[in-house]
Amino acid sequence: MPDSKNKSIPTKFPKLLFGTILILRLAIRTFAQGTIQFGFEDFPTGATPPYVTLNRFTGYAFVADSSSAPYIIPPFEGQHFFSAAGSIFISSPDGQPIQSFSFDIFVPKPRFGFLGTLRIADQPQAYVLDRWQEIHGSLAVPAQSVEISLIDSSEAVARSFAIDAVKFTTIPEPKTFWIFTIGLTAIIFLPRWNRMKSPASQK
Repeated sequence: MPDSKNKSIPTKFPKLLFGTILILRLAIRTFAQGTIQFGFEDFPTGATPPYVTLNRFTGYAFVADSSSAPYIIPPFEGQHFFSAAGSIFISSPDGQPIQSFSFDIFVPKPRFGFLGTLRIADQPQAYVLDRWQEIHGSLAVPAQSVEISLIDSSEAVARSFAIDAVKFTTIPEPKTFWIFTIGLTAIIFLPRWNRMKSPASQK
């Protein structure tokens, strides 16, 4: 007489496989790329947001307006923007790795010396003077921050610039994705597993 337990395995396996696929699709959809956009209007002049770091080069980095910036810089969105010189790192406020980015940058004409070399995420970037310009790009490998630097390499002088209207496309960290997936699997399948065990335990 065939074993009923062995007969039930083939019929349950497609259901389990289908359920697993649904869970992975839901997890991927939940943890798909997200977009975060921010400016500097909520920070007082002179402040430095926690997600902006000044590099070792001589320079400065702080929230400014047209009256407090070292150069004459017209506001872009609102009254505040981020004024910097040299090299800065910007992270996403949500702490997630950055896949792509966009922001507006203003480079004033220097009062002396040569123009600086603008590099975004370690890649050279063309720019215009005395005008807001949109910059956008993507990273080959998601990173925790994007570096923006404007340096006159011939004289090792940090040049000034301002940024505003920053937009990041972020992705979740892999460990967060798998923790969510395992937790979701347990929530869905644990009650079914208990129901499957209960008849066997009653025998």
